[in-house]
Amino acid sequence: METWGKRQLKPNHNNYMTCKHISPWTPTKLLQEEKREALNSLMFLVEKHDGRVKARNVADGSKQRQHPGYKKEIATSPTVSNKGIMITAAIKAHEGRHVKCFDIPRAYLQALSDKEVLMLLKDPLTKLVIMVDPKLYQKNVSYNTKGVSQMYIKLNKALYGLLKSILLFYKKLIVNLKACGFKVNPL
Repeated sequence: METWGKRQLKPNHNNYMTCKHISPWTPTKLLQEEKREALNSLMFLVEKHDGRVKARNVADGSKQRQHPGYKKEIATSPTVSNKGIMITAAIKAHEGRHVKCFDIPRAYLQALSDKEVLMLLKDPLTKLVIMVDPKLYQKNVSYNTKGVSQMYIKLNKALYGLLKSILLFYKKLIVNLKACGFKVNPL
């Protein structure tokens, strides 16, 4: 078990088992030149008001901006403005409509990656991933020159931090909403 400050972190086994079922990545062996292209993995820890510690693993997508042919326009999705939200809310209130807001858990992980993205996981994340499926992951762990465990993975899903994740999720959301009979507002 790892420590955070003076506290001992207890992995939330349910989150890791969920990760196993949605299969966000596949362990892979890489050639030396492919390893240089791999994105780094970042882990953020947040202490919730009830004392639980929540961890979020994200990709450091900054390397993607350096790829040949990268254009910001191909990675963006439509974004609503604050003014647009306020106008829509005023119209809905005037018309007496009901509005619902909701969160989509692990939203980006709902969308498949549209191209091969490689990422490097380092300890303590490698230990946590091994807990999910030791048979699958243990054989793919290696150690760097400092003795830190690491594992290269190929991302199967859009992950927070990737430049195109929001666009991939948006496209999936639109397809799903249209399948339910919703229509996109052309404005």
